[in-house]
This record gives sequence, C-alpha cells and structure tokens, in this order.
Amino acid sequence: MPECQVFFKGFFAIFLENLLKKLYTFDRNPLYTILRNPLYTLVRNVLYTLGRNTHLENDLTLTTMHEIPEEVQRIYVQRWAIAKRVWKERRVSKEKAKEYFESGNAYFGKGDYDRAIADYTRAIAIDPNYARAYHGRGDAYYKKGDYDRVIADFTKAIAIKSNDEVAYHNRGAAYYKKSDYDRAIADFTKAIAIKPDFADAYNNRGDAYRKTGREDTAKRDFEKYEQLKL
Repeated sequence: MPECQVFFKGFFAIFLENLLKKLYTFDRNPLYTILRNPLYTLVRNVLYTLGRNTHLENDLTLTTMHEIPEEVQRIYVQRWAIAKRVWKERRVSKEKAKEYFESGNAYFGKGDYDRAIADYTRAIAIDPNYARAYHGRGDAYYKKGDYDRVIADFTKAIAIKSNDEVAYHNRGAAYYKKSDYDRAIADFTKAIAIKPDFADAYNNRGDAYRKTGREDTAKRDFEKYEQLKL
C-alpha cells in the first residue's frame, strides 16, 4: 500500500478513536445514550474494518445499558426491533417490485403490451419511485399509441431522476406523435444537453424542426446525426 494511503488510514482511524471516546464519555443521560448508540456502533464497526481495536473493553450494550432505566431499555429494544422489521419489509418489497418489472420486460419482448403494462403497474404500486418501471410502462404505452400516458410516465421518470436523457427523449417522441412539435423540440434539446452525443435525439429533433418549417436548423441536426453514427 502506498505510504500516503497508510498515513491517511492511520490518521482517519485516530480521528474515529477520538470521536468514539467522546461519544462514550460525553453524557450519561439515558435519552442521549439511546440517540448515541447507533453512531457509536457505526464508528466502532468502521474502526474494526480498519483493523483497529477500540480502547473500550466491552461492547456498548454491556457498558451503558445497565445505566438506563428498565422502561427506557424496553423502548430502545422495541424501536430497534421495529426498525429491523421495516428494513426487512422494504427489502422484500423491492425484490417483489423487481420481479414484476422483469416479468413486464418479458411480456414486452413478446409484444404482449397489455400484460407488460399490468406488471409494470404492479411494480410501481410497490415502489412508486421505480423509474425503470415508468420507462417500461411508458414504452409499452407508446407501442399502443397511448401518447398521453407515455408523456405522464416519462414525466414521472424525470421527476424521479432529473438528468434522465432517455426519459426526455421518449417524452419528446410522444409529443412529436401528438404534433406538439415545440414541446418535442424542447425535450429533444434537453436530452442533447444532458448527453451531447445522443444521435437519435438530433435526428428526431431535426424531424420536428422540419415539421415547423425550419429547414436550415433541421439540416444541421441531420448532419450532426450522421457524424455521430459514423
């Protein structure tokens, strides 16, 4: 390991050890101890990862819990159990949402867009911030010609991830299909701003410019498209 990395690792470990001492000795108020426990445990685990043993002989649960009144201990244990259960439920939910998303992809690949939409919708119901599921459902609606719903789904995807160039492009394509060329151009332009080598966005923006009679501007976009496709 380079000397600078060794120095940084040692310096960081010393900093954490000092923080650990302060967390341990700062205040023995029971409520403060409850708030302190998670941070104490986190710092202690990082130190173990760095290969440093703390100066404290016993685990926090052994050295401080006896100082906390029994009724407060019960609250702490109950909250910890609830937190673990919530974390587990969220993990299971995300796994289920992923299963529906992948099932939707499979139906999409077979051209069964209605079933694809149903599974993407189930994934979104479980995880409302599942941007990829909005992408999938938006693409399926596009295949069905339901452009208003395409726009709604990609608008949601953009709200989740503001620098999503594909979502801007696909929403622009839906606006184009609705003959709303100015909004299509705006979305294609945003996609290009995020990803300057987005060839399809130049090509589609060129088509939209042509529809609005801006032939010179369209020509420049088509030329850029050809350059990027080389």
